[in-house]
Amino acid sequence: MSNQLHTSKIRSSLIRPLGWMGGERLLVLFALLLSIYFAFIYSLTVGLWQAAVVSLSIWGISMAVLTRMGKHDMQMLKVYWRHRKYKTFYPAKGRLNSPVREMGPFSGK
Repeated sequence: MSNQLHTSKIRSSLIRPLGWMGGERLLVLFALLLSIYFAFIYSLTVGLWQAAVVSLSIWGISMAVLTRMGKHDMQMLKVYWRHRKYKTFYPAKGRLNSPVREMGPFSGK
């Protein structure tokens, strides 16, 4: 028997986070949906061509921001959601009636 460890190749496509068009997939799809919704609502009041220009500009700006976020960290939304779960302050939980541990003599060598 040999003493070498068994190694296997891991494909980078299996561990890479999901992205689309340079940004996080969920945020890009949400920005696209929001842009289409805004174009539809705005086209009912103003006009189709003006709504298309405004919604495409919103889409372009949001894609620029999401692409920049994706280059920095592709899982920024998960990090933000986890960050929101934490409290701003965690007080110490010491109590007056907690048991005191008896320590043996220190033998430094």
